[in-house]
Amino acid sequence: MVERTATRWTVGTACATLAVSAVLAGFVMAFATPRAEEGLVRGNVPGEWRYWGGDAWSTRYSSLDQVNASNFDSLKIQWKWSAGAYGEDEYFRATPLFAKGRLFTVATNRRKAFAIDPVSGKTLWQWGMDEGI
Repeated sequence: MVERTATRWTVGTACATLAVSAVLAGFVMAFATPRAEEGLVRGNVPGEWRYWGGDAWSTRYSSLDQVNASNFDSLKIQWKWSAGAYGEDEYFRATPLFAKGRLFTVATNRRKAFAIDPVSGKTLWQWGMDEGI
């Protein structure tokens, strides 16, 4: 009988210790560390597209109204950027990001990153890892 009481007390103490630890850990996580979403705002800086989905919530919305139903059919291509000029790319489809006056995209089978001038279409810089291939 004594052994059984001692076992119950040990299990009860362990459960209480775990419960208190879980509450304290939750408190520390909730109040002592910054939340990941504190700096995120729905929507974009006007005129920018900083996430592949438009904003951190992937709303795919822009408040820009320069292009609309009345002028869409009169748009003309101003420039083209060719990913093939930088290496083989059998399936180039990308949604470029636009931030701080530059377009950013990835291309080629070697996953290179590029910054492009949105006015001229010229490559400003490129970066890629040397994969040893």
